[in-house]
Amino acid sequence: KLVKAICNTAIRRKSNVILGVTDDGPFFISAYLAAKRLKIPLVIYMLDLYREGRRSRIQKFFAKRYEQRIFDYASAVLVMSERMQEHYKQKYGIESTVIPHPIDAEEIVDTVSVTKQEEIKDRPLQVVFTGHITAAQYGSVEDLIKIIGEHPAEFSLKLCVPAKGGWGFKYSLPPNVEYASLDREEVREAQRDADVLFLPYAFNNPYPDIIRTASPSKLPEYLAAGKPILYYGPKEAYVNWYFNETNSALCVNKNNREELLFSLRQLKNDEVLRKKLAGNALLCARNHTSTMVAEKAWKVIENIYASKIKNRND
Repeated sequence: KLVKAICNTAIRRKSNVILGVTDDGPFFISAYLAAKRLKIPLVIYMLDLYREGRRSRIQKFFAKRYEQRIFDYASAVLVMSERMQEHYKQKYGIESTVIPHPIDAEEIVDTVSVTKQEEIKDRPLQVVFTGHITAAQYGSVEDLIKIIGEHPAEFSLKLCVPAKGGWGFKYSLPPNVEYASLDREEVREAQRDADVLFLPYAFNNPYPDIIRTASPSKLPEYLAAGKPILYYGPKEAYVNWYFNETNSALCVNKNNREELLFSLRQLKNDEVLRKKLAGNALLCARNHTSTMVAEKAWKVIENIYASKIKNRND
């Protein structure tokens, strides 16, 4: 039924290309089947690793059956990160185009806003985490909560989860750790009010291939806030590579609370470091604007259509 519905929509709209986006349901496979039935090009956009990222037995079964067929048929492949680009080149020998998570230009702050040292030395450093808390973050979030709770004079923490479905499990929170369920605008405000933004991945992560290649949706949000970022997680993660390439975050790659505490104190006591990291992050954010990302993706689709017209004329 879904394949038929996609075909009918494509015919009604006189579509020349079908875009398939990875999901846990039937849409990705159905986009491929519809494009094949209509004999029109398929562009696939890999938000995460497809076969490696499926959880249930039925998802794994269909991903194993269809992944290579989809890649073989696709006229173009869009991926979320450079690491994912490398992954699929090694796996299938294909070239792909990196289309990162976008952010609207108006959501990027104009200038870096870092707390002055004379202000921050007499109050706790405000650390903020925003987003879903899942098994991919559990251990590292727990470490941060423990450290913050043990040093109330130095640090405070605000955990900001989405208003719907953001709280993976219950922590016992110390007094200087705040939990808030926020909507989109409130999350942006919390990010801009932070002294430091915290991005964690668990060291005993159950999804190592995903972490190695995935770019989280919060990445451009953090970059756009004009604040220093602290990454705590495995060095194999894509975000660790990205932050080191761009010098846009302080990275802690050892599963060690003392190392994390040391880095927190570095950020609290070094205004120059905070400004440098925040400034580099803001420069990176300008490469994620929705206009730039859309133009890059549209150029790929235009090239496919132009190639199709040329082949028809030949």
